[in-house]
Amino acid sequence: MRLRFLVLSTLLFFTSAALATAQRPDRIVYDGQTYALQTNPLNQYFQANPDRHPFEAGDKDRMVTSTALWRGYVATFALENDLLVLRDFEVLQSTGDPKDFDAELVSQIDQYFATPDSRVLDWYSGIMVIPQGEMVHYVHMGYSSVYESYLMLRIENGRIKEIATFNADEFLDFKRRQFAVFRESDEYRKLVEYYSEDGDYDEEFMNQFIFDGVNFVETVMISFDESRRQTDRTE
Repeated sequence: MRLRFLVLSTLLFFTSAALATAQRPDRIVYDGQTYALQTNPLNQYFQANPDRHPFEAGDKDRMVTSTALWRGYVATFALENDLLVLRDFEVLQSTGDPKDFDAELVSQIDQYFATPDSRVLDWYSGIMVIPQGEMVHYVHMGYSSVYESYLMLRIENGRIKEIATFNADEFLDFKRRQFAVFRESDEYRKLVEYYSEDGDYDEEFMNQFIFDGVNFVETVMISFDESRRQTDRTE
């Protein structure tokens, strides 16, 4: 079941229950500070290598599932000389009897990403979303809560190509522009078909559900608004 969601699309949060629950984020070290991410770069890796996901390659007797962490891990990234690298990989594991649901995050980067080369994300392309400031609107679904501002990093083949900052309204406008592009994609059609199996939803409800709960912001690689662009490193 879990791997079905992994393979279906990097856009999914594993189950409909996950979409209905705010998720514990990955992290990124940027300019000496650690921030929460509203993107999960390793989704692309585990989509291509489902047998390496902790649900498959980990200690199944100690694996714990949490509605706030359906992917089962927290990754910490950093930018070193503008190149995206993996700093840590923590897996949610039971501290005793799994039936007691007592669990903690345990660093297992050496098990899953043993070599220095395996920790370099030169295969990754996507938009990394770093929320900043106070939360101005809480949504109990995925990464849908809205914050005062956002730092946006467009990454291509592991390297920063563009940086921008948005306030909350600008971020939502950018997301709407992305959604208009996303609606023309095969991924969107697959999602509509998949979720339609659960019920007869009208188009407005389906679009709002996907807009709020699916992480297409990471994968729809449109340019940032010129008025909000800080840096363009594209050569």
